[in-house]
Amino acid sequence: RDLDGAPRHTRKFLARPRRIEVHDVVSAGCGQPVVARILLAPGLTLESGDRGVYQIVGGSRPITLTTDSPVTAHDTWWFPDFGRREAAVQIEIRYGAAPCSGSFVLDAAPG
Repeated sequence: RDLDGAPRHTRKFLARPRRIEVHDVVSAGCGQPVVARILLAPGLTLESGDRGVYQIVGGSRPITLTTDSPVTAHDTWWFPDFGRREAAVQIEIRYGAAPCSGSFVLDAAPG
């Protein structure tokens, strides 16, 4: 709220077995970039997909990420304990400039 235009973020979750829907709204603001981030567990990676559908792979079952917003992934670090780091991947979902809204869905394959 201390940024220009006093942007305010609200997030709603809808959780079901094997599915999580996330809906974000940034009201007000003055054009600040709005990005949702997902830090993947070590060993998981994001595979590109078509028309806003991506696969998170490397775990016991694949997870589908669906969004209408642009998605990028980059290497980063996860710090599970003080002085210890592990390589990880962070997903960025770019919603645009505030004020704006966006959403994404995570679906786990049955198994």
